[in-house]
Amino acid sequence: MNQLKLSRLPIVFAIMLLLMLNINGGFAWFVWQSHTFLDAALEHRQQALLLVRQLRQESELLARLVGLYANLGETRFLLYYYDILGIREGEKPTLAVRNPTIYWEKVIAGDLEHQLPTHGDQQSLRERMRHLGFNKTELAALDHILTVSESLKEIEQIAFAATQGLYDPKQKKFVSDANPDYTFAQHQIGSREYNQRRLRLSEAIEQLLRLVDQRTNNELNRARQQLLNWTLVSSLGVLVMILLIGAQSYMINHYILRPIRTLRIVADQLATGHYKTRIGNSTNGAEELAILGNVLDKMATAIENDIAQREIVQRELEVARLNAEAATQAKSRFLANMSHEIRTPMNAVIGMLHLALNTELTVQQHDYLTKAQAAAKSLLGILNDILDFSKVEAGRLKLDNAPFQLEQVMSESLLLVQQTAQEKNIELLCEINGLRSWQEKNTVMGDALRLRQVLTNLLSNAVKFTHIGHVRLMLNVIAEDAQMITVCFRIEDTGIGMSPEQTTHLFEEFTQADISTTRKYGGTGLGLAISRRFVIMMGGDISATSQVGQGSSFTFSIQLQRLYPTPLSTINDCDNTNTPLLSWRALIVDNYPESQKGSLRLLQQFGITQLETCATGQAAIELIRTAQVHRQPYDVVLLDWVMPDMDADVVLTTLYASQIKIPDHTIIVTAYDLENVRGYNKTAPLAQVSFLSKPLMPTALYHYLTQSHEKSFYPVASNNQLFNSDTGAALHGMRVLLVEDNLLNQQIATELMSAHQIQVDIANHGGEAMTQLAAHSPEYYGLVLMDLQMPVLDGYQTTVQIRLDERYSHLPIIAMTAHALTEEREHGLTLGMQDYLIKPFEPNELYEVLSRYLLHDKANQHHDNSDVGSANNVVTTNEVSHTCSTLLNDNFTPNDNSIPLLMIEGIDTQAGLARVGGNIRFYQHMLDSFYTQFKDAQITLTTALAQDDWNTLITTAHTLKGLAGTLGMVHLAPAATAFEQTAKTRALDIAHHLPSLLAQLQPVLEQLQHLAAIENSTLMISASDVSPIFDMTATQSDLRYFCQLLAEGDVEAIDMWIRHADAFARILPFATMQRVKRALDSFDFDTALILLKPASWNK
Repeated sequence: MNQLKLSRLPIVFAIMLLLMLNINGGFAWFVWQSHTFLDAALEHRQQALLLVRQLRQESELLARLVGLYANLGETRFLLYYYDILGIREGEKPTLAVRNPTIYWEKVIAGDLEHQLPTHGDQQSLRERMRHLGFNKTELAALDHILTVSESLKEIEQIAFAATQGLYDPKQKKFVSDANPDYTFAQHQIGSREYNQRRLRLSEAIEQLLRLVDQRTNNELNRARQQLLNWTLVSSLGVLVMILLIGAQSYMINHYILRPIRTLRIVADQLATGHYKTRIGNSTNGAEELAILGNVLDKMATAIENDIAQREIVQRELEVARLNAEAATQAKSRFLANMSHEIRTPMNAVIGMLHLALNTELTVQQHDYLTKAQAAAKSLLGILNDILDFSKVEAGRLKLDNAPFQLEQVMSESLLLVQQTAQEKNIELLCEINGLRSWQEKNTVMGDALRLRQVLTNLLSNAVKFTHIGHVRLMLNVIAEDAQMITVCFRIEDTGIGMSPEQTTHLFEEFTQADISTTRKYGGTGLGLAISRRFVIMMGGDISATSQVGQGSSFTFSIQLQRLYPTPLSTINDCDNTNTPLLSWRALIVDNYPESQKGSLRLLQQFGITQLETCATGQAAIELIRTAQVHRQPYDVVLLDWVMPDMDADVVLTTLYASQIKIPDHTIIVTAYDLENVRGYNKTAPLAQVSFLSKPLMPTALYHYLTQSHEKSFYPVASNNQLFNSDTGAALHGMRVLLVEDNLLNQQIATELMSAHQIQVDIANHGGEAMTQLAAHSPEYYGLVLMDLQMPVLDGYQTTVQIRLDERYSHLPIIAMTAHALTEEREHGLTLGMQDYLIKPFEPNELYEVLSRYLLHDKANQHHDNSDVGSANNVVTTNEVSHTCSTLLNDNFTPNDNSIPLLMIEGIDTQAGLARVGGNIRFYQHMLDSFYTQFKDAQITLTTALAQDDWNTLITTAHTLKGLAGTLGMVHLAPAATAFEQTAKTRALDIAHHLPSLLAQLQPVLEQLQHLAAIENSTLMISASDVSPIFDMTATQSDLRYFCQLLAEGDVEAIDMWIRHADAFARILPFATMQRVKRALDSFDFDTALILLKPASWNK
């Protein structure tokens, strides 16, 4: 059977379409004709019937006119009579009106004047009927009507003549001289003969009407039947057309669409990788589609063969790739291991050279050893780069996530290149914009070591390639919110610069600007590549711009998490008019313009607006002298140590000799070693000034300026009321109601407040709080510390009940909450709370809140003890501020019987210790209590989860969150927070969140159990061994710097170990001390660094 071709299908469809259109058009034409015929028949019937009815109306009208004339004798009726007859007989023109009957009625009534048209159609009634198609029968009936009308007309003519005296009744003939006889005329038109003739006329007209009605009705029925017939035929044609369309649709679906769907399904199968799918004989349709199916089958076969061949090649390539990766990993491991192995003897070489240089040597020997030491350090730096790069390549390098200060990292990085910059006479500049580190808590979480390494590398390169000018380190805050901060670092120099071609491959491994650079300046070309890897690992990117001969600029940005969430109001408040330095006048003396501008911007950030600058010592002397003469002395003078005309010591000596008062805050800034500068000259002027290193860091300068200032930067109270108090102990005797259900939190808060003789009463829930308040006078308590989540009555409900009692309307209520959400705080404030403390809180934060509401409590005490008030006991708000400031600066240093606690993995012991006022024994007790309370937490949570006990889940997680935050459990607290939020939403997948919480809780419990079991182990130093002058903070800082020296392979680490070994022994386990000592004896710095990691202390 021959297949249908697509090329023929349009012709077939076109012929069928034309045929259907023609048939449908013919049917439509016949229906239209039938409808037209029906309309014509209906119109003809209406006109014929109307003409007959008009004939009947004319006959009646003529009889009426005869009667009127006979009775009244008015000739106008006679005139009307003959006009009607003349119109009927075609002798006079037809009236040009729509309804002649109404016209004649108006004329007879006298409402309308009769007047025939002068021109018009003059057709007799017979002609009009013939024109309308009356048949012979109907015309014969019309003739009969006219005959009857003539007979009736004869009597009417006699009556008319009698009224005019033209008919003699006696002689019964027409005469010309008879008397008018109206009686005879009336008798004539009322006679039986006249009425019988009128009856015959009416019957004749009715007969004509029946004939016309019958004929026209038959014609109308025929037209209707014809229309119905053609309508039925047309409907049948539409049905046939529908059948033809159905046949076409079937043909399209069978020969075209179904094969196309088959092709599409097979194509989709091929697209998804099922290359064994075939069409075969499924496309039994159009010939072209069958050919396409065959081609698709052949293509699928070809693709299947190609894929099979490609899979063979891919397997071979995969084997080759795995071999290459294994080789790369082996190379990276080899480089890491070899660089590590080489560093150990290199440390020994450098160490021995260092020791040899400290012996008695000849000049030549000292020269040889010095050059050998420089070469060894250079080689060690190259090995360190290779080690870092190999660690990155091998995937062994992981970023740390620990708290650090951005400004501190920048300061340390600048310190590492300061000596080199000083030797090259290059100015080091530092600018920090948008980060008011001297005012706010800007501790962030991240890898400070790697950030410092990036900054040090970029600064070292900048110093290396700069021979004159400056190197500037800039930090800009580009975005921040309550939780995150995005900072951008920029290192600019005025060095040799690079061309665009040289910057293209700048960050590639083992690449420098060109070979001559490597020969002249040295280096492996790995520093920037490693820096870029570190920046990418920290979520940022690094870029460089440069111009030959003008310098280079390296920029990178990273995103860091804040350790302490900062309110948005604090972030958005950039106003520096709240500074005590606002009214100060400052003078900057610096001969280097860029350094001068940097100091100017820094002081402007502090709020100082009255600023003057100069570049020479002589100009400084004149400005200081002039300022004092005008009684506007400078409050602060920044004086560069080295200037072109005279150094700073000469400037001060000149002022001193001239008896010009040296400003109180005169600071000598220098890039040289501070100890050398201080010891350079012990003259009286130098004894009156302070010294700061270049570049100036904001925090150091700001603290120097404000520490000697009498005002407190953050005023404790803004109220100017007076109250009775002991000026030496503002918080002593303050009465506080602590509403807290957790025993550990009760102990912490009580311990902190009792340390300052604050009277604390404890309520375990809101119900007990209401009882406690009712047991005393309304003025008894000066403040209520209110936990939010408690049994019986929670903090919100308790606050509402307290506020309903007008006696406590002025009692301050401070919320203690672990919720950092603004909505939670605003809800508490709306209910009547005055303030809030976010758990975990620092002791300083607690004392600050207590001091803020101190006036209220003192007023209450004054109310209770009004008899002791006197003028001598009145204390101003400034004195309260001073007292509170003293409390805030009290770090609660441990007593001689305290125990310095070691670092525990997963616990920030320093933060936890600070939150319990520095009392180490109490902190250890809190850790033991935490273990006792939560050692069975896994069983409790698992059981509650199985029983759908949501209240237990929420309460346990909430308590765990608060205590973990207070005790410094930095990983457990966020996990508990996340679990609590999930439990509050009653999420069905909460069981999936429990393992992550337990994964953070169990290691902490294990360490606390181990700590409790070995009370006298190496984790603690005996109290008898602790020196009263031991400074834990300084020792930990020294230990971090010691680790930095080890990481950099600096032999200064050996000297530092010798100087600080005793202090390190107080915070390190004995076994760790011994292992570190053995590693340093063999100059194995890497092993020593690994041993100093807290995770290795228990090994």
